[in-house]
Amino acid sequence: MDTKLTLKLDKEIIERAKLYARSRGLSLSRVVEGYLLGLTRDEEPTSRKLTGTVAELAGILGGNEADGSKQAYADYLVRRYS
Repeated sequence: MDTKLTLKLDKEIIERAKLYARSRGLSLSRVVEGYLLGLTRDEEPTSRKLTGTVAELAGILGGNEADGSKQAYADYLVRRYS
């Protein structure tokens, strides 16, 4: 069931978001809905144990688990569209 939501955002951001949605054949509501769904989707736990070459290479690039987190992606979007 769809429910109405009112947001107050910067006018320029709204116009850019409308262009983004239009270029992809979507409504702005669907774009926002997709973004919020991505933020709130439960991540599947990684219960498989790494073995062999994968275990040896794991962590070799020096990244950490937070790099792929929802918060990191949200921060990226804020930086990109601010």
